[in-house]
Amino acid sequence: MLCKACNIENADDARFCYTCGIDMTTEKRFSTKKTINQRRRLNKYKYHRSSIVDRIFSQKLLLISGSIFFALAVVYLADPKIFDASTPSVQEEKSDNSVVELKVKEIASKFVCTCGSCGEESLDICSCNRAIQERQMIRDYLLDGEGPNQIIKIISESFGGLKASQSGTKLGIVRQPSNKIDLSAINKISLVQSDDSSSDVNIATSADLNEILSHFRCPCGQCGMGELKDCECSHPKGATEVKAFVKKKINEGRFTVNQLIDEIDNTFGGKKIVTSMRN
Repeated sequence: MLCKACNIENADDARFCYTCGIDMTTEKRFSTKKTINQRRRLNKYKYHRSSIVDRIFSQKLLLISGSIFFALAVVYLADPKIFDASTPSVQEEKSDNSVVELKVKEIASKFVCTCGSCGEESLDICSCNRAIQERQMIRDYLLDGEGPNQIIKIISESFGGLKASQSGTKLGIVRQPSNKIDLSAINKISLVQSDDSSSDVNIATSADLNEILSHFRCPCGQCGMGELKDCECSHPKGATEVKAFVKKKINEGRFTVNQLIDEIDNTFGGKKIVTSMRN
């Protein structure tokens, strides 16, 4: 061990320098204390560096979490229905009375859907759960004998969404027998109209398919078939395309037989020309 005073080498276990006589144990004590201080400074540096790393990691984690939240918010604002995929759809329970169903559509057409994700689509054609529930409420009130004005008032107060063109309509609640729908009268009307295929009230069903097709020749102009209902050609504007069009319109449940005949004639043509014989 070197003497700190005269820089002369001494034995490791020497208590005094054999040259200058300085107490060597004091030097050891100072050396040991210096080593401890160095270790403390080193540990403090290591702790400080670890704190910096932890702080940087926390900041990155916070930044990533914020980015993910912002992205989800943008997606939700763009299309909230994406987050409703797990919500089971509500099934609409339509009645067998075509007059009631027409009245449901008439009342619903005075409103827009207020769910906030349909772009205020008209309530009579919107397919979201809120719209189905509102139409079902309208249907239930009609079947209970409530009048149209009363139902419009209830729907407007419960959900809102009354169209601007209807805002000036007088919607006072009037509970008078004359304002209610007579279901017995409706049933009588629907029974009479079911015997008349030319009625504008009955909604077309799949049972009316052949009746509708019987008014047309195949409009493709290539197969030469006289009856559309008997033709199965796949030409452009042919039997296959026309029949698929008619079935789709029937499934929408909002067209009468006469309306569908006009739709086919306007879209494809081929309607038979009926000539009358005069005596």
